[in-house]
Amino acid sequence: MPTAKSTATDMGTGKGNRNMNPFFSIIVPVYKVEPFIIRCIQSVLSQTFESFELILVDDGSPDKSGHICDEFAIEDKRIKSIHTKNGGVSFARNIGINNAVGKWLIFLDADDCLFGNKALKEMYENITSVEADIYQFQILCKYKDFQEITSIKCGFYTLTGLEYMKLKPKRGQASNYVFKKNIISKNGVYFPVGVRISEDQAFTYSYMCYCDTIKICNVLLYVYNVNENPHNSNSVSDEKRFQDAIGHINATRQIIYHLKKCNKNKSLINERIAMMILYLINLSIHLSSDEKIKVHKYFKNFIPFKIKYLFNNKCIFVLLSLLSRKSG
Repeated sequence: MPTAKSTATDMGTGKGNRNMNPFFSIIVPVYKVEPFIIRCIQSVLSQTFESFELILVDDGSPDKSGHICDEFAIEDKRIKSIHTKNGGVSFARNIGINNAVGKWLIFLDADDCLFGNKALKEMYENITSVEADIYQFQILCKYKDFQEITSIKCGFYTLTGLEYMKLKPKRGQASNYVFKKNIISKNGVYFPVGVRISEDQAFTYSYMCYCDTIKICNVLLYVYNVNENPHNSNSVSDEKRFQDAIGHINATRQIIYHLKKCNKNKSLINERIAMMILYLINLSIHLSSDEKIKVHKYFKNFIPFKIKYLFNNKCIFVLLSLLSRKSG
């Protein structure tokens, strides 16, 4: 499975001290976020726990976002400001991964921020007190008129255990977890470049293929500002539906690649693959007849049915076959 590792050499200038050994690397893709980026950066710099590096990847943003990143990098040695041609959020995150030297990675969107000033300290205490392969935390969702905490039952779980399998919801957003850099680097886990939706799922569940344990922490780390940035929408639109369907298959394909490679945690990963296939079917219903045929052919070429997806593969095949029929 190709990754974006080789494309990291396309980066331009980078400012900031790179000779650090931080505990956390916080990776922020930056594109058209001039109204929000200062708030995001300041939420990190205000943390009482200081063993971190903040990697700001300017993804060819046409506004002043990149300049703002440079100004902060000049003032604080913990900040790396990297500039690259526009390649999308996955491309920018992959560049961040390749430049990260921290033990644990956090993915933060530029229009969001960390909660309070003790969030990193509390995450550090959780990570150093209980050893796990991946850590999940709580998120505060801020809407225009109200806010709510999206929580999941805290505890230490084996990813193959029945107790974890019963937990709802099991989110795939990368911004919901703390990832171990060594697991990412050792196994070549990256975000799929060119995929507009499901890129988070592809990364998170590819990573989980190599995990045995998860600690869900009672730590409010992340503030998700819902629908605040008009440039940060991955909603499905008719003109992009075919492209999204192909991208969704590529995201599913990446998870299957890592699942076959590691041969671990089949129930958890298969459950997610099944849900992604069902979403693909729903996404494809509204395609034209010609597009359905193309999606159906692409799916059959790249998604192997020999893997058990927790329910009858023949059922999926029948549903997908319907997509190849011309509408009446």
